[in-house]
Amino acid sequence: MAAAPRILFTEERLPGGGPVLISRIPGRRSLGVGVYVPVGSRHERPQQQGLAHFIEHMVFKGTRRYSARQLLRKIEGAGAEINAFTARDHMFFYIHGIDQHGKTAIDVLHEMLFQPVFPEPELEKERNVILEEIEMYKDSPEDDITDRFFELLFPGHPLGADILGKPEQIRQYGRSDLMQFHAAHIHPFQAIYSISGGLSFSRVSRWLEKAAGAEAPTTKKETLAAPPPPIGVVFEQERRKDFHQTHVVVGLSLPAFGFEDRIRLAAVSQYLGGNMRSVLWEELREKRGCVYHVSTQVQFFQDASVFYIHFGTTEKHLSTAMKTVRRLLKKLFERPVARGRLAEVRRQLLTAAVWGAENVAHQIFMQAWQRHHYGHAVPLEVRMAALEALTPARLFAFSQTHLHPDRYAALIYHARS
Repeated sequence: MAAAPRILFTEERLPGGGPVLISRIPGRRSLGVGVYVPVGSRHERPQQQGLAHFIEHMVFKGTRRYSARQLLRKIEGAGAEINAFTARDHMFFYIHGIDQHGKTAIDVLHEMLFQPVFPEPELEKERNVILEEIEMYKDSPEDDITDRFFELLFPGHPLGADILGKPEQIRQYGRSDLMQFHAAHIHPFQAIYSISGGLSFSRVSRWLEKAAGAEAPTTKKETLAAPPPPIGVVFEQERRKDFHQTHVVVGLSLPAFGFEDRIRLAAVSQYLGGNMRSVLWEELREKRGCVYHVSTQVQFFQDASVFYIHFGTTEKHLSTAMKTVRRLLKKLFERPVARGRLAEVRRQLLTAAVWGAENVAHQIFMQAWQRHHYGHAVPLEVRMAALEALTPARLFAFSQTHLHPDRYAALIYHARS
């Protein structure tokens, strides 16, 4: 087994606030500070689509103490980097810097998330920015086809809705819409604070307590959870698009998985399309030359999982590519992965696990994500042991249970000739 880096870890809870996860790598000067909010597009009602993402943009535009310019000057003017993203079931706000940025990073993130003011002039400008962002994703074949694939995979369910929302709704939202959604869903008690670097636990704790102490108490409200999504929807759809390539997504929705089965699905993804040694890469690109790039993705939610393959090709090579993908998925279901090939997959995933643990940007997100999904951050040693224990027989049993070839859905964007 590869040696695990020496990481010290603690979990605390602030009075009136959420859990605080702190991983410390002695001697490390790089720093990551993040806040994970378990609210995303799936928590929106149909008339609220895009509000979570809109709020992600607007918290950067001013708080009770700082203007938008002051927020950026305190962080990026000091040499750190601040950013955020919205997903289907969470938002994540983070600052990457060095140890001297720690106190300011905690102060700024707490202020942005829990004391935003949503100024009207900034709202109008940011509305236009989001509309441009929507158009940008429409111009990206991979993003566009993936969004449509999720829409078909979870029909009528918030997991299938576009994270960015629809342009006609974005144009109508006012300040009160953002304030109401923020008040209903985003609270200190549900946020997960995640910090990684070389700073001592005591210093970080003092800074967090000071930031939380300035926060006015709020009434605790649970975020409204969406109903469970449909699982196992199968479809085959074809559409014509103004893209130069023909794009394809093949995948399936699966039940919610525990830790062990998530490791197995991650191994399947790595084996099929994780890198240039993957079987899809070898078969589609190296042997047949019918794609430039092919990849696999896995997404885990509290009540569902999704595995899918994406590639771009030409109409001339489409039939060959589809037959090859179907054949490899059938083979995965009918026979175990060779022991030597699975050993490669384990080594690749072990390397990624060690690299991720030592990379503070990756670590702050993963420990918060694990805390939300499992109730605790999973130690690196536990993840490494689970990978080492993965055998061809266990992976085969998982494939036979969940990855029947007839369960895959497919969406094809034919290039317009």
